[in-house]
Amino acid sequence: MDPYQKSLEDVDAALKRLNATLASYKMSSTTKPAVPDSSNTQRPVSTTAPKAKTSQKVKTAPKDNPVKPTPVPKRDAAPKTKVAPQANGNGNHHAAPTPSPALPPKPVQPSNGHVVPAIPSTVAPDNDRSHVESISEHPQARPGRLWQEVLQVRFCDRSSNETTLHGPGLAEMKKAGQEADLEDIERLLEDITSMHETFAHGLYDGYVIPARIVLSQKYLQLGYPDLAAGEAYKALMLCDSVRDPADIYHGDVVAQLHQLIPQIPLVERIRQLKLDVEGEKAPPTSRAPGEDMDVEVDVWCRYHYLPWAYRLLSASLMFCACLKSACYYARMGMENLEKSMEGQRDSWLDDVITGCHSAVQQIQHPEYVVLPGDEKNFPELGMVRREVYPWNEWEPDRMEELPEINAMMAEVAPKLEVRATELPALAVYDDEDDDEIPMCTQLGVFAKEDIALGEIILSETSVLTANNKLQDSLCDACNADLPALDSPAASEVRECDQCETVFCNTACLEKAEATYHRATCGNDLDVLLRDVPPEEAAESLYTLLLMRAIAMADVQDCHPLELDEVRYIWGDFIDEPWQDFVAPTFTHESRIDPDEHDKAHGDIVRTLPWSFEHNVRLPIQILERMEIDPFGESNYDLWVCNTLFAKFRGTASARLSGQKGSGTRARGPEVSAVHPMWCLANHSCDPNVTWEWGTNIELKVRAEGVQWHGKGEEGGVRLKREGGIKKGEEILNHYCDIELPVRERREWASGALGGDCQCERCLWEERHEVEAGGEDSEEGSNEDDGSDEQ
Repeated sequence: MDPYQKSLEDVDAALKRLNATLASYKMSSTTKPAVPDSSNTQRPVSTTAPKAKTSQKVKTAPKDNPVKPTPVPKRDAAPKTKVAPQANGNGNHHAAPTPSPALPPKPVQPSNGHVVPAIPSTVAPDNDRSHVESISEHPQARPGRLWQEVLQVRFCDRSSNETTLHGPGLAEMKKAGQEADLEDIERLLEDITSMHETFAHGLYDGYVIPARIVLSQKYLQLGYPDLAAGEAYKALMLCDSVRDPADIYHGDVVAQLHQLIPQIPLVERIRQLKLDVEGEKAPPTSRAPGEDMDVEVDVWCRYHYLPWAYRLLSASLMFCACLKSACYYARMGMENLEKSMEGQRDSWLDDVITGCHSAVQQIQHPEYVVLPGDEKNFPELGMVRREVYPWNEWEPDRMEELPEINAMMAEVAPKLEVRATELPALAVYDDEDDDEIPMCTQLGVFAKEDIALGEIILSETSVLTANNKLQDSLCDACNADLPALDSPAASEVRECDQCETVFCNTACLEKAEATYHRATCGNDLDVLLRDVPPEEAAESLYTLLLMRAIAMADVQDCHPLELDEVRYIWGDFIDEPWQDFVAPTFTHESRIDPDEHDKAHGDIVRTLPWSFEHNVRLPIQILERMEIDPFGESNYDLWVCNTLFAKFRGTASARLSGQKGSGTRARGPEVSAVHPMWCLANHSCDPNVTWEWGTNIELKVRAEGVQWHGKGEEGGVRLKREGGIKKGEEILNHYCDIELPVRERREWASGALGGDCQCERCLWEERHEVEAGGEDSEEGSNEDDGSDEQ
């Protein structure tokens, strides 16, 4: 056959398949083009009924893989932000387009209560398209720059099987590897902020897969691999839902791709389908034989979006030192390429495997044994940046709002007040390079009058609590131990009629109903993080606090960072992080060399502990179980979770689940809470108050100081406190076990406060430990010399 004629027949076949796909879109005269950039269109408001959830989908690992998520059961309750699926002619389900009458633009009301101007539409209105018969007649949108980047997402040039960075890619900044100029940083920050706004205001749908990929890429360029991993994981979840018609998100994702793909240039669409007609390998599918599949949607998802999701996720996890998960998803990406495009290799995925193994070899720990293909023992915890994100408009000016803070303090501690004070900036202090400790202005708690020894000066209760024991007899609201069944107080215990959750009295039950319980009632959230191994107890408590904060925000209909319990807590954030920012590079060398991985964070100091499990997967599962859409509810973005974690660490109190006098045995540090006024008192390892936590948390003036541990002639020092606390004296609290040695206390401070504690006691004990260590080292050296000679 004539080669030209063969080519024409191939194109004709591709067009037939494409027209069949277009027929399923059921384009109507009132359908607007899909989700253009926020700079030039306004999305119509949907009037369709909420869609009932019938199943849940979370990206899962194989049965024997350690990163397997907890399965999420099916539910029938309706979510908050989803639309009803409708069947099209070929049996596929997707959200039907909603007619949008020609109305004048109205101001958009974002969730923070500030009105922003409406975004005028520049998209020409669609005419009646019921007569459309050819692809060339399909209406095309006129999107802005960001939306163009979304449309340009490509993974590889399939005609040559070579991986490319076509589209938004990971283009280097003008001064990559050097200090980036302000213009580069501002441009990317504006892009990220714009995408957040469009997701929040409904101008981009949260189910647009390439939009998630573009946002992940921009996070990575700005040195946020942790946030990049979160967006890449969401993109991966959405890609999986495309291929699973039973998935809860399937209809929404396919509907968005049906609207997005027609905006891609016609020549490119035909070329992609033509390559698929020639078919290197048949696409893997979970559908039953004979079920129809939207060919064009599958082509774009399988060849472009899914590989990008694996690439970004695995590389970002490696940069965050979550090496086990990074290797797992890199190998999953390789397997996906092998199934879809035989012979295709992605240098990024190969480099991630090499880089993870090289990083483990550097650790030189007997627990991390490197075996080919066996990464189950690889570490899974790293450090990320701890800052007030540039797009975070929820962080208050605490100095300006001191009157409001002191009004809250007066309710729980009438003799105390909050003032500005100078504290060491622990996160940016380097004892090798800095001659003196830099200071920063923060808040502290001070006595308004003289206070006697032993006096209780603060009594505060909170419902922002958590416990990680499933069967403990604790009040769900205040986490106090429940009374014994044979005690008189047992008659006051109350139980939720719907889910049998137990509360210590009617007051706690009513407070729970008003503040959080409606979001958690009957959702089986307990199984996610209860009864965890001891080594995971601390991390699980922080995640359980996050769960409670999300529930409180959902019930109280506010942003999580607006809650009174967390609003005024300072998360030991780093001030002005951009002054030392160095643009990351993403080269072969930067991926395989572990010494280069830190540069993916922009060479900015990192003090926030972070793991893929607790900072990405579990928050998404928590949202799903509470029937909050993780793709549609921007109030619960993963950067919000990071901010909450930063606030919880170092300020959340913890205790044993069995209390003194309760008649129950203490079983370990299993209960935690955030008391917003209590935690405003700054930490010291030689505090002037002590605290006890039952139903309330109480601060009491100490009669004497703690023992200072030192060697040599001075021995130990215990400071007597005489006369209680004087008017104007600062209240010094303690957030860790002050009986621990200085090294262990500082290990805690590094993760909780962002750096080594610099209180007077720690400096004194460090000095004496160094002096004693030098003597011990000299003695040990002499002993070693003798043994060697023998």
